[in-house]
Amino acid sequence: MKKKLVTFGISYCIVFLNVFMTIIFGPTEIFMGNYKDFGVVFNEFGWTFLICGIIGSVIISAIIALLPEVLRLVIVGV
Repeated sequence: MKKKLVTFGISYCIVFLNVFMTIIFGPTEIFMGNYKDFGVVFNEFGWTFLICGIIGSVIISAIIALLPEVLRLVIVGV
């Protein structure tokens, strides 16, 4: 059980960094760079990026942690 938690933690760190850059930070940077052109406030939809990113990274990390070790190492590239 402890080994699965360790592999989940490592997978979560790797997956969350990728998810953060593409799903959370990317759209936020685009919005903040062009906020005068949009007719909405970031608080109306910004939290959905955060929630979807965290939930998505937990699900992807759990799937990766359950894979066999060789396949998991190939996927995470460690």
